[in-house]
Amino acid sequence: MKTNKILNLFLVFLLSCPPSVFAQDTEESLHKVINRKNIVIDKLVEEKDDLAARLTELEEQKVMLEKELANLKLLVKTSESEASSTDNE
Repeated sequence: MKTNKILNLFLVFLLSCPPSVFAQDTEESLHKVINRKNIVIDKLVEEKDDLAARLTELEEQKVMLEKELANLKLLVKTSESEASSTDNE
């Protein structure tokens, strides 16, 4: 019951205020929200760029590791064939 009375008083207060009071607050709040949104967007773009650069580095590293793996496989085959030729002698 007390809550309803408080809500009713608040509603009366809101209705008694001129619309310009809310318009100014709303416009300021809107600008604040837009500014925060722009800051978040800028940070997300920075993070996206950082992640894209990291992805490029990782792809380059993957290519180098694949080449190294191919070399190691070739080395193993060479060692195995040398070992089998030594065994045959």
